[in-house]
Amino acid sequence: MHRTTFVATLSLSCLAAASAYASQPGFRLDGPILECNPEALTSVDYIQFDTSYSATHSEGQIHWNDDDKTMEIDTEVNGVALQTGQEVWLRATNKTGAQIDNGEVVYISSAQGQRPVASLADADTEATATGTIGMATHNIADNGTGYVTTFGLVRDIDTTGTPVGEVWAAGDALYLSSTAGAMTKTAPALPAYTIRVGYVVYAHATEGIVFVSVSCAGGGTNLILSGDLVLDSGDVADSGRVRLKNAECIAWEASPAGTDESLCVDASEQLTYSGPIVATGDVSSSGGSIVSSADVQAGAAGEVRWNGLTECVAPADGQVACRQADDSTGAALDFLTAGTLTVKDQAGTGAGNLTVAGTSTLTTIQSGAGDVADAGAIRLGNAEVIAWEASPAGTDGTLTYSSSNKLETNASFIIPTIFSDRYYSLNGIASTGGTFFNTSTDELIMASGSGVGRQWVFTDAANAANDHDHATQTTPTIFVHSDEDPDTDNTEWISIAHNGTTGVLDSGKGGVGVTHLVQPSLTTHVPSGTTQTIDWSTDGGNIVKLDLEDATGDVTLTISNGGVGRYTIIVQQDGAGAARDITWPASVEWANATTPVISAGNDEVDIVDCVCDGTSYYCSISQDHD
Repeated sequence: MHRTTFVATLSLSCLAAASAYASQPGFRLDGPILECNPEALTSVDYIQFDTSYSATHSEGQIHWNDDDKTMEIDTEVNGVALQTGQEVWLRATNKTGAQIDNGEVVYISSAQGQRPVASLADADTEATATGTIGMATHNIADNGTGYVTTFGLVRDIDTTGTPVGEVWAAGDALYLSSTAGAMTKTAPALPAYTIRVGYVVYAHATEGIVFVSVSCAGGGTNLILSGDLVLDSGDVADSGRVRLKNAECIAWEASPAGTDESLCVDASEQLTYSGPIVATGDVSSSGGSIVSSADVQAGAAGEVRWNGLTECVAPADGQVACRQADDSTGAALDFLTAGTLTVKDQAGTGAGNLTVAGTSTLTTIQSGAGDVADAGAIRLGNAEVIAWEASPAGTDGTLTYSSSNKLETNASFIIPTIFSDRYYSLNGIASTGGTFFNTSTDELIMASGSGVGRQWVFTDAANAANDHDHATQTTPTIFVHSDEDPDTDNTEWISIAHNGTTGVLDSGKGGVGVTHLVQPSLTTHVPSGTTQTIDWSTDGGNIVKLDLEDATGDVTLTISNGGVGRYTIIVQQDGAGAARDITWPASVEWANATTPVISAGNDEVDIVDCVCDGTSYYCSISQDHD
């Protein structure tokens, strides 16, 4: 019984009524005491709630919550109650177009009807991140109004971390994720915003608890300014400096659009900027290095100089580039040297690379006769061969341009990347055959024309120069030979082709062995009316199951596109007592010319085995498989 005790001064005229109601379960303040005399309750020292009372949720009810040791106020949402003094709520409207789920993180996006509008927050956008207000404490329907916990506990959510690919434990700090409404235990990296939402109190897949306490701090802090950051005047030794303790990079977010850039210091105390550096004045270094992963550009009338240096050293994987920036006049940029320009590796001991890119012109190549007539090209005048000296040992490589307009090499020819919109031949030419990559269709094509017998032959390298004695094929065919010399035995091969009707697998000697049998596939059809089609060309195998569970009557069956072979149809009867039969197509012929009736028992299974000659199906049935 729920007892609520009021210690108060009551008029004698209402004492009898109060005594009568006090003896009833659920005695409430809105009883006849105030009705008989509104001034009867003149003072209250305290209200004593029954701490053992087990409350049934009722909107507007206040009762004691012995688990949380506080008063609890029941809302209009069943099972949702406010623990007074331990949590703070905001009542908001959902206008997102979808339900906001219990435990999703929200921000205030607008207002409507004198009430804030809540939308899903995410860490990637300033407005949705810095405006984070809390977490939905129950499911809030679209266009509905509900409660958002801005401080306190949110219960009955998944706090395992599994939905976001993490493992959460009690005590873990949770941060706003780049996924709208979600959380992560890893503080997001710049340029995302670091918003700590709260902490895991209890890790569980369905009964998890999070303590909500939204803060921009925790695991790193983003300082967000809408205006200028102004410092007192001073040099680096005075208070006017900005010190970034333990920070490796300063990042700039691209605005309004573009690529984000960063200025970073590495372990060797070098500053590296990720974008181009454009200087309107001098850029100098006193004995140190100026390193950029992009361009170091001079103005239209400027130059890049290495004053007093005898060598220009680039990183092991870097480049040294001298050019004018955006000069539409095409004026020359000279690299001046009193003698020979030598390119070496970083250590200065070995030869490096001299690269001419874009529309630049290299006027002289010292080795070999030749000139450069075309922009961006190296032309070897009458030279027919480019040679590479083998190092440290081996056969020198050559690339020869023959009189038949072919490039030939005595080494392997590998094209790791193709940058053009045309197709390329790795061997042969398009009219005869070869291997081509067509970037316009994203296809790697192995072509073989009549001029080369419409065949591809895979053989041992030792037999590559021998005749494998295959006649010109009607359709493109792949032959795979053993390592036997074809001059000794030219029958040790297997071939694969398609004759326009069916695939053909053939062997020059012996049969075709299969080490592992192909696993047959099963397609299930559940007819929802009184017709069903089995199309062997699209059902993906030679076994089909018909489940008559949803059929509305006897099912008329159509069977199409069967080739020569064996086929199996598994028929499962309706399980609710509505026995269905099957009307078979004329192409199905039964043993003893007798069409069977499908087993009528609930969920009974019949198995129909058929052999097809390409036109008719000769079938038999085994029945009553329970």
